[in-house]
Amino acid sequence: MTDLAGRLRVYRESSGFYRIKKTASHIAVTVLRLVLLIGISFVIIYPIVSVICGSFMSLDDLVDITVKYFPKHFTLENYSSAADALNIPHTMITSLIIFTLTSAVQTMSCTMVGYGLARFRFKGNAAIFACVIIQLLIPPDTLMLTRYIQFRYFDLFGLFRLIGAGTLNLTNSFAPLIILGILCMGLKNGLFIFILRQYFKGLPRSLEEAAYVDGCNSFRAFVTIMLPGARAMMVTVFLFSFVWLWTDMTVAPVLTNSDILVNMTYMLTSGSDSTGGLSLSLMRNAGIVLILLPVLIVYVVCQKSFIQGIESSGLTGS
Repeated sequence: MTDLAGRLRVYRESSGFYRIKKTASHIAVTVLRLVLLIGISFVIIYPIVSVICGSFMSLDDLVDITVKYFPKHFTLENYSSAADALNIPHTMITSLIIFTLTSAVQTMSCTMVGYGLARFRFKGNAAIFACVIIQLLIPPDTLMLTRYIQFRYFDLFGLFRLIGAGTLNLTNSFAPLIILGILCMGLKNGLFIFILRQYFKGLPRSLEEAAYVDGCNSFRAFVTIMLPGARAMMVTVFLFSFVWLWTDMTVAPVLTNSDILVNMTYMLTSGSDSTGGLSLSLMRNAGIVLILLPVLIVYVVCQKSFIQGIESSGLTGS
């Protein structure tokens, strides 16, 4: 009976109708997948292409109904106006230094916390990880007022008031970003800790056990054995942190109270426009391109490590 069923299956699969049906179903799945990819790519790429094309348009192109994407009167005046409004290169250099330092601090602190939660068993491990998940779920705007008050009247555990020094105002500096990065309370740090914890948790414990046999303590095993292998993952976390800080329009400007950050808010509110907002719209497009340019450069430089980190983290799925 089993042999007969196997022969019937082989005969059915070798028939022309079955091959045609299988080919048609394969083509249908391929076409459906292609349509979905084209649709998703259009949704993602269209705004970027529209902004780039609009940044090179003149006022005549903007009011010309025959101009849709590509300008007839190519101009770089929008970039000159946007550079003046953003005070480039001063703002660009300053923001690169501050955000790079903050991202590096966040990456190191989140790596240590993620490693500790993944490899050490202690009382409160689950509770701390639950706090990490809660931090991941709470919107940053919810904590904005509390954090601003903390750094506006900063007091280290009440010691400053105890010695009569009063409180410090840290909102006129970049100290809040660095302090939050060190304490793993910065922007999206809950996600970074979760990613790094899952990565370290998937590594075999034999690596550390071999280091312990050779006489290494926990910290040395972490630095010499675990960190080199987690380089791609750390680059991924660094890129995520840098991009979120660079494009942030709420947390960094409020906590630092500074107008030297590369932020669209300052350009959007700078001055008035006598052309009804048309020239300001073109300048805005050029400003967006200027702001995204450093992010694209950083991604191109770290692309290989970024892709390896994404694959190791499991964010792409199985």
